[in-house]
Parts: sequence; structure tokens; C-alpha cells
Amino acid sequence: MTKSGGRSWATIEPARRPYVALLALLGTAYAYRINSDIAAFWPELAAIQWGAPALLLAPLLLLGWRSAPALLAIGIVARYLIQGEWPTAIAAGTADLVGAGIAYVATRVAIPIDLRLRLQRDLWKLLLLAALIVPALVFLVTTTIGAMLGIIRDPLPAFVVMLATNAVILLAVVPFLLVWTTQVQSRPPFRAELAWVLAMIGLLLWLSLHTPLAIIRELVFACILALPLAFYALTHYGRRGATLAALAFALIMVTGSHHGAILFHHIAGTHEHAALMLFLLSCELGLVAVAVARSEHDRQQDRIAENESRLKILIDNNKVSPYAMPGPDFITYSFISDRIEAMTGYSVGEWQKPKAWFSFMAPEDRERMERITGRDLKPGQDYEWEYRLIHRDGSTVWIRDLFRIDHKVDGSLELRGMMTDVTVLKSRELALAQRERELQEARLHAEQANRAKSSFLASMSHELRTPMNSIIGFAEVLNAESFGSLTTKQREYIEDIADSGQHLLALINDILDMSKIEAGRFELNEELGDLGPIISGSARLNEREAAKRGVTIEIDNPVSNLGLHADQRSIRQILINLVSNAVKFSHAGGIVRISVRRPPAAGADGISISVSDQGIGMGAETLARIFEPFFQGSGADFRHKREGTGLGLAISQKLAEMHGGKVTIDSELGRGTVVTLILPETRLHALEPAARQMTP
Repeated sequence: MTKSGGRSWATIEPARRPYVALLALLGTAYAYRINSDIAAFWPELAAIQWGAPALLLAPLLLLGWRSAPALLAIGIVARYLIQGEWPTAIAAGTADLVGAGIAYVATRVAIPIDLRLRLQRDLWKLLLLAALIVPALVFLVTTTIGAMLGIIRDPLPAFVVMLATNAVILLAVVPFLLVWTTQVQSRPPFRAELAWVLAMIGLLLWLSLHTPLAIIRELVFACILALPLAFYALTHYGRRGATLAALAFALIMVTGSHHGAILFHHIAGTHEHAALMLFLLSCELGLVAVAVARSEHDRQQDRIAENESRLKILIDNNKVSPYAMPGPDFITYSFISDRIEAMTGYSVGEWQKPKAWFSFMAPEDRERMERITGRDLKPGQDYEWEYRLIHRDGSTVWIRDLFRIDHKVDGSLELRGMMTDVTVLKSRELALAQRERELQEARLHAEQANRAKSSFLASMSHELRTPMNSIIGFAEVLNAESFGSLTTKQREYIEDIADSGQHLLALINDILDMSKIEAGRFELNEELGDLGPIISGSARLNEREAAKRGVTIEIDNPVSNLGLHADQRSIRQILINLVSNAVKFSHAGGIVRISVRRPPAAGADGISISVSDQGIGMGAETLARIFEPFFQGSGADFRHKREGTGLGLAISQKLAEMHGGKVTIDSELGRGTVVTLILPETRLHALEPAARQMTP
């Protein structure tokens, strides 16, 4: 429990409940005894003596509203023992509980406090609320009632007396109960603490059952003389010792005053007792305040020690050396960690010589760093430097130096920073940079080689195309018997020459197109053309090969009067490639179907032209690489002799993308393939009759 608020009895461990009950009983007995002695000073003011802070407030803070019925009964009984009349006791006890309830609500809602009283502000909050504000409110009510009944004739002395006695009871009992009870809830009591509590019980019984009148004055003066000893003891025993001392001090002083042992005997009348109350209040407040301050100091020292330990572990494990340099020149170290010797091989004494770091610095960085002077550095600004030091063994140590300049309390400047050994990190950075340079050079070489390859292929393809056209042309002339009749064998040879020439020319054209595309030199010659003839033409050019393989080509084109604004040759080349592949991988008796749909099956705007077959199909491995140049399928998919260059689909995809479209493939091994060319809507136009007639 840290904040004000209730804890039920059930939340306290059963083994610790007897100790808590003993504390509650001791605190209640002390509160009753002190309150009864104070009430004896002013019999006419006994009705307004507010004992709630000690009798009711501490249990209410510790146990919450569930304890209210029991506390009401205790308060009424205590009032009866002091005043001797049940009606007055019931009224006063009820008023006490109401006042304690107001203070309890205030410490929970308005100004919450830590019940352990670990900070000074919690002590002042408790004093302000429970010893000043709430009693003042209660006093206003009781004064009005007392004046009406004729009990109180002079309100001001009564008000001073009530506040002083209330504060004495509050500081004598409430901190004791709060500190000791909250502590026992977090750990079992020590044997010494049990001995102290038993000693306090003995003191209470001794002064209550057999007051030593012969030595009471000496006891009071001994108590005063023992105040320095009490302040000394609380520095060793903290809040527990202070609250215990305040409890004993208040009991002895009030008991002595009750029997005539008054400190301020020269003060006349009733005010001598008020002065006694104020003196007690000052002493108790001083005891508790010093104890809380000591508690705060101890916690701060613990945090400082803990942070120093963590910082040392961090420094030792991360090759970090903090340092400080006095201004304004910053040429010597006023402090440098001994970690620097492990980092550089040079001792702290060597580092503390004026400008010692320049003698350890690598020559490559020394000239640059020597140009920087203390006047170039601005206070309040963070700096980060990086330089190399030469280790005593001759190796290079990379240092990252983080520092800033601050003003000290006396106004002087001090540079505070830390040097970190980043040799491993820097080595990795340099290796990475070197690797990056090597990769950049390799990429440039690869790009140059690729451009050279593309240029070579384009040049060679161009050089090969001219003689191939001549071969094909002469073969056709011979086959037409322009120079005489041919035998059957001659005609077969000439047809083989023509077919081989056509095949080689197709390969050359593919290589030339791919080279131009990769080199970025393929230009589209876009114009408006009729889509129907392009589709039928691609089928017609593949009919001869289809007939040889026993494959039928069908066209399903429900779209008519539709023009395509594109490079007509490129679109025709794409469709020829798709149909050629479908024929090539179909079984004898299979059907290759060209289907036109608008909009495309995928749902996007535009048009799709699909070429489907019932051939061997493709597996996932082949589909993943199908658009790679020169790839002709994995061995698991194609067991027959491969034909062509493997550029058809790669060229088709590139040409489709240049038109803003794409080529998609859906295939299943052993069940066939569907390849679809999708073109955007922006390339489609309705054809006028005149335009259709002009379309070749």
C-alpha cells in the first residue's frame, strides 16, 4: 500500500495480524492517555477536544470505511472515559468520526498522501489537512454550539488550544501507526522493533498505573536534554525511530505537565499549557521532519549508488571513457576514467598532461584536430567528433567523442564528454563501404558488358539478316523452277533450305528485337488498325505448322468494328508468338482457340485476347520463370526437343508493357495452358466504315 486508501484486515498476512493489532492497541492507548491528560488542563473545553486524528484517522487511513463502525464505538467509549456522560460522549464520538472521515476523504481525493510518509510533502499534507484545516472546520461548528450552550466564552484561546492539542496528538500517534503498520505489511518485524514496542508499552503502563511523582520533574527535564540524542538516534533508525521518540516524548511531557512539572512555569494562566503544546508540536514535528528528510536522502544516495553501479557496468562493457576538461581553453583533463588505459594503452597520468591527446592521435587526423581551439566551441551545444588514436602497441583505435560545454554553479565552463572505442564498428563500416564500391564497380562493368552484348547481338543480327534473306529468296526462286525443272529430291532439298532459312531468320529477328528492347532503342510506330485482321492473320501464319502437327486453330471473336491504336507489327508479333507456342505444345488432334473478350475476364477496362491449348501445360517451377529471356522450361515440364531461342514470351511481355498492357499465363501440368494479352481501354477505338476499308 503506497497511497492513502483502505486495506481490509484480510489483506494483512495472518502471521502479522497480532503485531498490527498490538500496534493499534498501543497507539489507541497512547492517544487516550495523552488526550485525557490534555483534557484535564481545561475541563471546561473537554467537550471540544478532538481526539479523532489519533483514535480514528490512522485506522481509517489504513483499513478504509469498513472500519468505521468499530472506530465509532471506540470513539464513543473514549469520550465517555474522558467526560463521564454517555449523551455527550455519543455526540462527541460521532462528531469525531465525521471529522476523521472528512480528513480521510481529503487525503484520498483532494490531496492524496503516501501512508509510508517517505517524502516531506506527505508529512506537510497530513499536518495541513488533519491538524489544521479539518480541525478548524470542526471548531467552527463546535464553537457555535458551545457558545449557544454557554460552554465557550472566549473563542480565540479555545481555538489555539484545540489546534495545538490536536497537532500534538496527531504527530505523536498517527505517524507512528502509519509508518510501523505499513512497514510490517511489507516485511516481518525485526526483533529489535518488537523490543522497542514492548518498551513503549512498559513506559505507558508505568506512567499510567504508578506515576513517579517524586521524579516526574527530573524525567521531564531529562526528556528535554535527551532531544539531541533523539535527533541523533533517528539518523540511524529513520522514521521508525523518530515516530517512537515522538510518542515517548509527548507522553512524558504531557504527563509531567498534568502533575505540575511545567516547563514554562513563568507564563501565567492557561496559556502555559498552550505554550507547552506548541513546544511539543515543534519538537515532534522536527523529529518526524528530520527523519523523513533522512529517508529521502538515503533513497537518493541509494539511487546515486545504483546509477553509478549501472554506469560503471555500462562503461566497463562498452569501451567508454567519460572525462571532464576545465574551460575556457580545454587543454587538460580534470577527470578521465581509468578505462582509457584499457582503450589506448596510455595511463591516466599520461592523459592528464596538457594537450596529451595530440601526441596519441594518428597523423592523418592530428592536423585537422589541431585547427580547432576552445574558442570555436559554444556552450550548451552538443558535439560529435571522430578521429583515430595510435595505441601503445601500434594499432589504430577509432574514437567517437561526444561532448558538450556547460556552465558550472560558479559560472566557469567545463567540457564534459565521453570517448567510445568504435574500432570494431568502424572496421565494419569501412568494409561495408569497400564492398559497396566493389559492387558499384561490378554493376557498372555488368551494365557495360550488357550494353556491349546487346550492341553486338544487334549488329550481328543485322549482319546475318541480309544474307539469310538472300538465301531464302534464292531458295524460293529455285523452287519456282525459274532456271529449269527440278527433280523430286532437289525440290525437297530446296524446301529444307527455305524452311531452315525462315527458322534462322525468325531467331535472328527475335534476338534483334530483344537487343533493341534491352538497349532502349525499340521504337513503336503507332497507328490505328482493325483488330480483326490482326487476329486472323496470326492464325493464318501458323496454319501450316498446325496442319503438320494435326492441330486445329479456332477463332472466337464476338467483337467487331473495333480498331486498335498501337504498333500493328508488335501486336501481330505478340499474337503470332502466343499461337505458335500453343501449336508447338499441343497434342495431335488438339485445338488451339483464340478468344477475344471485352471487357477482359479479369474485370479491368480494356480488351483481352486469350490463346488456349490442351497441350502438356506447365508446372509451378516453369511458370515462375516463364518470362525470363532464353528460358525454355524446366526439365520436369519439357522432355521433348526444345525449339527456338526462348525469347518469344519475354519479347511479348516487353511489347505488351510498352503498350500499357500485360501478358498473363494460367497453366496446369498435363491439362493445357491459357495465355492472355490484355490491352488498356485507351487504345481501343470504334472504326468508321472508311477506315475499315482502308485497313490492310
